[in-house]
Amino acid sequence: MIHHSSEKEDDKKQLSTNDDFALKVSYYRFSVSWSRILPNGTLSGGINQKGIDYYHILIAELLKNDIKPMVTLCHWDLPQALEDKGGFLNENFVYWFRDYADLCFKEFGNSVPLWITLHRPSMTAINSYEVRKVSPPTWNLTESQHVLARNLVLAHAEAFHLYNNTYRSRQEGKVGITINFNWNEPKDPLDISDVDASERSIEFYDGIFSHPIYVDGDWPPGMKERVTRKNKKSDLTGDRLASFSESEKERIKGTHDFLGLTVCSEGLMRHLPHHLKDGDHRTSHSTSRSRVKVAPSGIRRVLNGVKHNFNNVDVYFTGSCLSEQNSTPPDDHLVRFYRTFINEVLKAVNIDNCSVQGFTAWPLKNYSDPRFPKASSMWYAGLVQDNGYKPGYSRPGGRGSAVQGEGEFHYGTFPKDFLWSIASSSFQTEGAVMEDGRGESIWDNFRFVIHNDSGSVACDSYHKYPEDVRLLKNLGVDLYRFSIAWPRIFPDGTKASINPAGIQYYHRVLDALLATGIEPMVTLYHWDLPKALQDKGGWTNASIIGHFRDYADVCFKEYGNKVKLWVTFNEPWVFLVKGLEMGLNAPGYTNAWLEPFNGGHHVLLAHAEVYHMYNDTYRQTQHGKISITCNVDWAEPLDPTNSSDIEASEWALQMYIGWFANPVYVNGDYPEVLKTRIVSTCKAEGHSVSLLPAFTEAQKKRIKGTYDFFGLNHYTTQYVTKGNSTYRCLTTGECRPDFTPDIVIERFLDPNWPRSGSPWLLVVPWGMRKMLNWVRNTYGNIPIYLNENGLSDNNGTLDDQHRINFFRAYINEVLKAIDFDKVNVKSYTAWSLMDNFEWEGGYYERFGVHHVDFNSTNRTRTPRSSAAFLRHVFQDNGFKPGALTDPSRQSLPFENELFLGEFPEGFAWGASSSFSHIECRLGKEGNGLDSWVNLTKTAANGIFSWKTNADVVATLKYLGLKSYYFSLSWSRILPKGTSDEVNQDGVNYYNELLVALTDAQIEPIVSLHHWDTPGAIPDGWQDDKIVEAFGNYSRICFQNFGDKVRKWITHNEPNVRALHEYELGNYAPGVKGQGYRTAHNMIKAHAAAYRIYQKDFKKIQNGKVGLAVYYSWALPKTERDPGDWAALDRKLAFDCDWFVDPVLLDGDYPDVMKREVFLRSRQQNLTQSRLPVFNDMERNMIRGSTDFLGISYYTTILVEERRHNDVRDMPSIVDDRAVMESVNASMGRTNSPWFHVYPKGLRMVLRRLKERYGNIPVYVTGNGVSDKPGTSEDMDRVDYIKSHTNEVLKAILLDGVDVRGYTVYSVADSFERNESYSNAFGLYYVNLTDPNRQLRPKRSSIYYSSLIRDNGFLHLKHKSTA
Repeated sequence: MIHHSSEKEDDKKQLSTNDDFALKVSYYRFSVSWSRILPNGTLSGGINQKGIDYYHILIAELLKNDIKPMVTLCHWDLPQALEDKGGFLNENFVYWFRDYADLCFKEFGNSVPLWITLHRPSMTAINSYEVRKVSPPTWNLTESQHVLARNLVLAHAEAFHLYNNTYRSRQEGKVGITINFNWNEPKDPLDISDVDASERSIEFYDGIFSHPIYVDGDWPPGMKERVTRKNKKSDLTGDRLASFSESEKERIKGTHDFLGLTVCSEGLMRHLPHHLKDGDHRTSHSTSRSRVKVAPSGIRRVLNGVKHNFNNVDVYFTGSCLSEQNSTPPDDHLVRFYRTFINEVLKAVNIDNCSVQGFTAWPLKNYSDPRFPKASSMWYAGLVQDNGYKPGYSRPGGRGSAVQGEGEFHYGTFPKDFLWSIASSSFQTEGAVMEDGRGESIWDNFRFVIHNDSGSVACDSYHKYPEDVRLLKNLGVDLYRFSIAWPRIFPDGTKASINPAGIQYYHRVLDALLATGIEPMVTLYHWDLPKALQDKGGWTNASIIGHFRDYADVCFKEYGNKVKLWVTFNEPWVFLVKGLEMGLNAPGYTNAWLEPFNGGHHVLLAHAEVYHMYNDTYRQTQHGKISITCNVDWAEPLDPTNSSDIEASEWALQMYIGWFANPVYVNGDYPEVLKTRIVSTCKAEGHSVSLLPAFTEAQKKRIKGTYDFFGLNHYTTQYVTKGNSTYRCLTTGECRPDFTPDIVIERFLDPNWPRSGSPWLLVVPWGMRKMLNWVRNTYGNIPIYLNENGLSDNNGTLDDQHRINFFRAYINEVLKAIDFDKVNVKSYTAWSLMDNFEWEGGYYERFGVHHVDFNSTNRTRTPRSSAAFLRHVFQDNGFKPGALTDPSRQSLPFENELFLGEFPEGFAWGASSSFSHIECRLGKEGNGLDSWVNLTKTAANGIFSWKTNADVVATLKYLGLKSYYFSLSWSRILPKGTSDEVNQDGVNYYNELLVALTDAQIEPIVSLHHWDTPGAIPDGWQDDKIVEAFGNYSRICFQNFGDKVRKWITHNEPNVRALHEYELGNYAPGVKGQGYRTAHNMIKAHAAAYRIYQKDFKKIQNGKVGLAVYYSWALPKTERDPGDWAALDRKLAFDCDWFVDPVLLDGDYPDVMKREVFLRSRQQNLTQSRLPVFNDMERNMIRGSTDFLGISYYTTILVEERRHNDVRDMPSIVDDRAVMESVNASMGRTNSPWFHVYPKGLRMVLRRLKERYGNIPVYVTGNGVSDKPGTSEDMDRVDYIKSHTNEVLKAILLDGVDVRGYTVYSVADSFERNESYSNAFGLYYVNLTDPNRQLRPKRSSIYYSSLIRDNGFLHLKHKSTA
């Protein structure tokens, strides 16, 4: 609905024949000019028939265009002759208005369904007679406004009863009044006087007219009481409020069929006493009109107030406005106002059930130039067309009512089943044009290629496809889109020449893809037509339809069980127009403009035949999908408010993509605009009929619906307007002809858009989203597969940030289309996997995310930075804040500087040792032998073996420790490893230690198992029975020590043990090849122990049970290499997530690990994965089986991809993991060659734990550095502890990780397994030649003790050695 008053008569005459019809409104609200009908205001003064005729003409024109009139009788323009007699204050006004209304009802009532008696009478009463802002400017605060209001209310009532009694039965119209409602919030909602002022403002301004008409026929009670009180206070006499008689009240009450509502503002209301003003209130406003305050949310409150106070009367919005002093376009601010304002109305209707029947916009007209539409009028027209807010760009030209996220980066993830892909094509990559029986294609000897480049070798993918598959795997794609070379299957294009060698080549490619878990999407025709067929006319010869069908039949038959996504043709517009008319592509013809349409006719028929063949013959057994892929550039209207430019956009899109999409996805025939334009062109050339080939009705039926998805390629955008068929640069004016004269579209390239290495490709990301919306709007909610999108350059740089920016922006627009606009996009395919032969651009235009050295016979592939970027996007399935793909990603706070702060109260500062390091005394006091002794036969005495527990605890107490992390010896407690025999001496030993720790107020953190499996269990963790044995052992420990232990750890570093003890065999017990089986039992044993504690001990002992794993951080050796990032993922999955994921996520191994082992097992011709499988009961037992997580962190390593062993070699975890490790020479060195210092890695580990598992409590259960034995001035260790504990502090205070404690490794130098005593990790030095094992404190023990006392970094002293 649109609204104009009678003041702009000339404008209204123009508008009645043009504007509102274009706006597609259903109602037009206008006012009749009283003085135009009755020049002197009364019937006795004479009727102006010309005025009456004018409104008859206007109303007839509206009805002719299906627009219903809503007519206002009085919009403030009282005839001057009546004003001279007192105007609204004259009590005869009631009868003047009744006579005027009678004339209007009689003349126009048969054509007017909705009447409004008075428009915003409060504006007349207050602004004319109180504040003198509108005509007539009369000043009278004590009486006039109330008298005027009384006369207006009575006049409305008389007009209503007149219509009701005389006209309603035959005219069937409705009568209401328009009242201005403003929502006024208390300026201070806690100030009761401001709250009262808000309520008074509603009564005095809104209720003065609404209450008598819609409630009880009388003034609002609060208003009457307030005026009476003000009269007494001001010593005023008389009935200043001008009361109604009882009969008048009865006549006024209920005089409405609807409420006309105008809301223009919201105010902040405050109490302001005034000696004359009855309301005692003031409103705060600010815009170009001080009375208009932009706060659209108030309208919903108004509507709910109307609903509750007026019995949910029907409401017609008869005006809502945001004024502006400068009314010239563009008026985007008015668009923003209406977008939010009308959306609040929609909420009131759909959510609050308010009875709103219509909405009138006021005004959307540019009075300075009535024929030049404002942006707001175009927006409103779209809203009317959509009848509300549809998601995205719902209308032609890429327009929308409430587009979300424009110009913003959108964080979010794609649907779980979204497919990530990258593409290539046969001729562009394969080479080997003369090998294995391949026939000649039209591109083999095409002459018009830059630098005379040739595709004879291209990327040599014919021989290097295994490496290409490796690159694909590293990228992490779900799909690989490639094409089959028709001349490699049928060398002369016909089935008579079938080539088995060519067929086998694609079997090898498909098998390699499937072996790595990558699904193929295969294009049957990507421009490399067999030359033998081109010699017969190619696509302009109808016989090609049958040859293409035969070729597709062989492909389906051979590969259909391996391929589930098929594309018949890639970009038919390109190979037809550029190949048959423009001469830019093979076969290089420059024929008349009609040739592409002849060829396209056969392409569509061939597509349909192949689709039906697949559908009828193969679909039932192969279960694939098939469609066509079309390319299109978005066509943006040069002037989005110009309907001609919007139509030009539609023409351009239909002439390009609609040429092929309309027959397939709509009706089996070409778009009407294409047929119309070609008829026009043919007539201009002297032809009496169209030369466009016509489909028969049978052909239309056969073509229509030949799709399973919509294949779309999109790269760029142009501005369009109607004109000559040209490309033009907006700044330089450089111009070249377009592909065909019949389109009659002039296209412009904006020089401000970033350029690429291809003259046609400018970077315009928002065009992607508009294109996707257009496809959905035009063809329905078909699944869209984005099959190409990418950026070229000419310099071949490896650090291709420009390409990263392109991918980020375009993919983000796809995400917006899915999230905001609900477009059904199923996949995204980047172009291309590697630099290749770019048709007429040869090797000069490079699109690859991998650089190819075309000067090398090896065609060396090198990843670009964009390859790693795409991997991150694919892996994250979108864009996460702070991720490596985040354009606003910042360095971590205090990433490279010391952070001063204090650890949380109660932070558990600790140190650690283990049985094998400290106790030993093998075979003494009932000890059983463990796996390490069986292997090494060394370390008969530990560091503290001679000392009493009191001596040990005294050392710990001297350090100031809050906790002590140590392990129990399974074989000391159960010499035979089972519960058949308990060694009481061992039990007593640990009880004594625990009592001593308790007395010293040092909390014990106890590990049940720290690498020392009882030797009495010969097969150790390979034996499935060990799960039960470990459960029994844990029960005995809980029974004997649980009253003194509140924190248990089942296994310490089981991931290290499974790998080194049972897979590589370089730690005791020296078993090889059993890592997966061992880990499987360890995880089940952990879960069993946890469940035992929860079931039998938790309520009594109130302790917690956790798991501690070794966790080194890793960095990709080459950041731009997705293979190294893939290696990083595998390293974390196989090293740490191996044990943590089952416990903290879903009771099962990491997806990366399951996938890699499964694929590798399949490559090794195994029928099932070598990774064991948990059954449902086991998964339920394992899932959630920890109260906290312990981590040991020492170092960070560099990782890179490691090529798999030959499939005939012995399978191994190392081979499955496929990671090569090295150290960064720039990191601090230590006494251990594998160990370099990288403190930040600890923080990164802690952050990852939070991100992956939620904020589970974490204890750093091992962290330390080695040096040479005998070192006492260990400043390296001081710096190590300082830097690493500071990273923990950052993780807690800056990153919000719930770290509960830190444990330094270790208390004293000790036996370090394979390294024996050659590496020293202790805070204390031990002289091993001294029989007394005297402990000597190192410098680090002093520093660590002071750090514990300070509970953090609170002094500048920490900076000196940071």
